[in-house]
Amino acid sequence: MDAEKKHMADLKEKRKHVRVEIMGEVKFEDIHDPKIKDAGLIYDIGIGGVSILTEKALAAGITLRLDFDLEDGMGPFVALGSVVWQDKFAAAKGQLMEGWHRTGIIFNDMDKEKIQRIFRFLYNHVNKSKV
Repeated sequence: MDAEKKHMADLKEKRKHVRVEIMGEVKFEDIHDPKIKDAGLIYDIGIGGVSILTEKALAAGITLRLDFDLEDGMGPFVALGSVVWQDKFAAAKGQLMEGWHRTGIIFNDMDKEKIQRIFRFLYNHVNKSKV
């Protein structure tokens, strides 16, 4: 394993919070470069961050404004997050999906209200899946 892949794998393993796999649309834009604006899919989410699937290559370190729905009736969830890693997305059986990237993002501006919204979403999502 080359050094860059090992570094990205190490970052993925340093998560402090459990993530729940979901699929939902996310809109994003670089807060410093309005030309970097697109939409993708949320792959998983946790209190500390989210990973998204996108066709756009994103550099580690950039700050994104994320906009998505937590299905809680409170309107869009908007948060800032920093890109931590990005790799090519591998679907079932490890086959790469041509042109798609999975991107790990750590939330930057999580106030109490935002943390509670994500916690409620995760709690409800886990309880629905037990039925």
